[in-house]
Amino acid sequence: GLGDVYKRQPWQDPWPLLFAELGTLTPQGKTRMLQLETGDGLLATASMNRFAAYALGGSKYSDRWVHGIQPVWSQDILWIPCGNIRMRRMWDPDEQPLCRVWTEPPSRSPAASTWPPRVNENVQGSILRSGGQVFGWGFGVHAPEVLTFPLPGLPLRLSGRGGLDNLAGTGGCVQVRIHASQATDPALNPVASVPAGDLPRSERGPRDDEGDLLFESPVMVGSEKLASFGAIRIPRVSGRSPRLRFTVDSAHAARPSGADPFDIRDMVVWAEPVLRFDPAPLGPRVAEHAAREIAAWDGWTPHVPADAAWRSSLREAAGQP
Repeated sequence: GLGDVYKRQPWQDPWPLLFAELGTLTPQGKTRMLQLETGDGLLATASMNRFAAYALGGSKYSDRWVHGIQPVWSQDILWIPCGNIRMRRMWDPDEQPLCRVWTEPPSRSPAASTWPPRVNENVQGSILRSGGQVFGWGFGVHAPEVLTFPLPGLPLRLSGRGGLDNLAGTGGCVQVRIHASQATDPALNPVASVPAGDLPRSERGPRDDEGDLLFESPVMVGSEKLASFGAIRIPRVSGRSPRLRFTVDSAHAARPSGADPFDIRDMVVWAEPVLRFDPAPLGPRVAEHAAREIAAWDGWTPHVPADAAWRSSLREAAGQP
C-alpha cells in the first residue's frame, strides 16, 4: 500500500523520472506503453518495441509461453512466464496513469481510517472493482481520505471514474471531489456527457479553501454506479507547480434517508484515472530528456534539433529464454 511506500523512501517529484523514461522507451512518442505486474511482486514498464513473446516447445502449449520486457532500469531482457503475470496494463505515450504519479504523503489525523490508501488495489488488497466492473489501475481508499498529486506544468486532460467498492454492496455513502491548487478557467470544463449507467458529473463548483473545484460527484449510495470525470482540462499554470487533490468525503451532513449511519462501508475506488498530454508541448520535453539519457554525453549540455530522431529497441537476446 501507499503507507508502506512512504515508510521506505522520502517523497520526490516523479515527473523528471517519468519524462526520462518516456525519452528512453518511446523517444518519438509513437509507441504504446506496457506494464507487467507479476504475482510475486515484479512491476516492470516498457514500450511495445522493448517487448517480445516466446513459446517454449510450440505455441499450442500456453503454459510454456513467456513474455520478455526490458525496462529502462535493466540492461537485459526480463523473461517472465505468462502464468505468473497478474496484470497487463497498456496506455498511449501521451498518457500517464495517475497510479504512476507518486502521491504526496497525506497528513493523516487520528480520526483517519485505519485502512490506508493502496495503489492498484482496494483497501483490503484485492483487485479494484466497482459498478460490476474490474479496473486495471487506480486507488483504493476509505473515507475520509485525501490524495495529492503533483502536476508537471504542461497542459493536461484528466479522466477517470470514482465510486464505492463492490465490497460496499448496497451500503456506504460518499461524495468525491477533485480540486486543483492553481487557478483554472471555468470555461475550459463544460458539463460533458458520460457513459450510460454512470452517474452524471456535476457542474464545476466555486473556488474554496482546497483550490478550484474541478469535479464533484453526487452523494453516492451503493456500488452499482460510478461517477465519471472526463475529460477535465487542466491548463498550464505558471509559478509554483500545480497539484491535484482527490478527496473522499463520508457525506454525513448530506446522507439520504436509509443510508448507512456510519462510515464502515465507505470504501471507494478511484478507477483508472489518467492524465493525457497535449502532444505539441510534450514532444520537446521528451526529446530533452532523451538526450540526457545518453551516457556518453554526461557532463555535456546537448542542443537537440527539433527534427532529431531517436530509436529505442529491445536488446538482442542470444538463443531462447
